[in-house]
Amino acid sequence: MQDLGEQIDETQFTVEDVALSSMPAHPLNLKPQFMKVSPWPTPTSQRLPGGWNEDTLTKDYEEFAQQLIKFAISDFHSQLVSNYAYPDHVTQVSWVKEAWKEGCKHYKIEMGFNNEIIKMIMLCTSHLTGKVKAKLQPLVKSVYGFESSTRELVGSRNHHLVQKLKHKFSLCYHDLRDEKTNVPHSGVFRTKLTQKAVNVVWYHNTKDKGIIFRHYFTPFPIPAMALLYTVAECCIDKWANGECIDITFSEDKYKETYDKHITNLKKFATLTKEHGILDTIQKDINNSGQLHAKAEPLKVGDGECLSDDEIRNAIQEFQEGSTGGGNVSEDEDESDVQSKEELMHYNE
Repeated sequence: MQDLGEQIDETQFTVEDVALSSMPAHPLNLKPQFMKVSPWPTPTSQRLPGGWNEDTLTKDYEEFAQQLIKFAISDFHSQLVSNYAYPDHVTQVSWVKEAWKEGCKHYKIEMGFNNEIIKMIMLCTSHLTGKVKAKLQPLVKSVYGFESSTRELVGSRNHHLVQKLKHKFSLCYHDLRDEKTNVPHSGVFRTKLTQKAVNVVWYHNTKDKGIIFRHYFTPFPIPAMALLYTVAECCIDKWANGECIDITFSEDKYKETYDKHITNLKKFATLTKEHGILDTIQKDINNSGQLHAKAEPLKVGDGECLSDDEIRNAIQEFQEGSTGGGNVSEDEDESDVQSKEELMHYNE
């Protein structure tokens, strides 16, 4: 992810600068007036306290602006999770701009953005994986059976388990190979960790990203699965010496691992496409997540569907065996069918 000290080319932005901090509060359905921006602290003078988050970054803005910025941050995070966690700088800026537009649409307002707002949204990206890691750590320990102990035997078992899980994507299986009976792995991408992790990270409740931004998570995206497995691998690495030692999750250390998981998932999807195995897994993950969050089913306006009469007519046609002239195969269009009917009539 991009260096925040690097200057963003402001010629990329076509909307006027907006000083959100200088704007008066107003109902969200009103259109605020565009204003020039007040100076923003430079990255070198901006010190982030421990435990910083969206609240500390946006606290100097009016409440309506805080809501908009936080929405854009969440939308941007969802794009990173669902598309690719480590995009280049130009792509990041593009996604942030799209997230800002979605925020304005969500709150029914029109508001420009500037260089500093873009940098603020990107700044929050640096702790996205940190949040995922914090939520996965206890799950990895319990699901895979790591133990905290100073006993040498326990430490040796932890070390052996790390090697076993990291061998040929073994952590992605529901059941590991039984070394005594030589029973192979089973349940690929059906690991107990996957759904548990998905539920706590993105489907905790109806206000979580998997629900609010369900268009990014339906079906559950391959890059998100890859990110989970990569972060899980980082949490597994903590036990490599037998005892739990903290390891920083960073792009430098784990981007290559993340890319391998994406490649592996895509290869599996391609080779099993005919059977729809991964498609089913992705749909199941999202559906189970929605149930866990107790989310309402996605409502579709009745006007967007076939009318009751149209559906009843279709049922009647099916029952009567009438399909309005018969089915037309992929290899022949209606004109071909009409020509055949004319020929049959002529022969009579």
